[in-house]
Amino acid sequence: MIESESNKNLIAKWINNDLDPELKAEYEKTEEFRIYQKILSVSDTLTPPSSDMKKMEEALFDKIDSKQSTPKKGKTVQLRYLWVVVAAAACIAFGLFWFGNATQEFATGYGEQIVVTLPDGSETFLDPKSTLSFKENNWKSDRSVNLIGEAFFKVRKGSDFQVQTPHGKVTVLGTQFNVRATEKMFEVTCSEGKVRVDTKLGNTVLLQKGKGYRTIEGKETSWDIDERSLSRSEEETSCYYLPLHEVLGLLESQFNVVFKNSNVDLQQHYTGVYNNKNIALALKTIFVPMRVKYELKGKNIIHISKK
Repeated sequence: MIESESNKNLIAKWINNDLDPELKAEYEKTEEFRIYQKILSVSDTLTPPSSDMKKMEEALFDKIDSKQSTPKKGKTVQLRYLWVVVAAAACIAFGLFWFGNATQEFATGYGEQIVVTLPDGSETFLDPKSTLSFKENNWKSDRSVNLIGEAFFKVRKGSDFQVQTPHGKVTVLGTQFNVRATEKMFEVTCSEGKVRVDTKLGNTVLLQKGKGYRTIEGKETSWDIDERSLSRSEEETSCYYLPLHEVLGLLESQFNVVFKNSNVDLQQHYTGVYNNKNIALALKTIFVPMRVKYELKGKNIIHISKK
């Protein structure tokens, strides 16, 4: 008789085909078996770790058994409880599936720099006010990251490595390069090896060591990188013929400041290297050669004007 055995034992015997035909037929008509079938129909569509699924099923069946051993107040209460169990099983299974496929995301604040080690040992040096994300569990078949902001990459050799940005993507096999992807700008500089840049405008550019490429609102620029700018420096930021409004954006991210402009032409260009840890030195390095007057107002507001 079914009443003489726990639900877990009956399920185990049913899976192993150890029930005699009469008991099997009787069990397959029960509400508990129908619930188990619903659990299977949900879990078969997902791929959580087998050890976790086993623990989950055991816990669920223990709860079903304990519920069966207590007096029931009526069929409505029993069915409601069983539906709760089904819903819980589906949610747990989906949670395990989602966790296994979750996106890893890293973000930096004002003036913050972090190093992110990717699953294959490649490294990403994430600059201030930037976001990096990737899926870890399928990394071997898809070495791809999403970037908003700026980062320097040291990529180990292997399959194609891609950096996806709102303006385009960068593809490499194994190299070192820097990517800036702001609201209006997409810039790539290659420090080692080769990279391929595909823009949203449909352009493809191949960069070798010492080459740089940038597009701002559809306007393209290419240049040769000086030797000093080839290596990564956490304390220095390198700019080549960069519009001043983009330079101000970098400074705001690095030092958590806001610029108020009176009459300075923000379309003029800046080329140089400045210290991104010392704001006084950075402002002097950038603005003095450009004949721009700057003044700190309050804690983090800087007014700029023509001299």
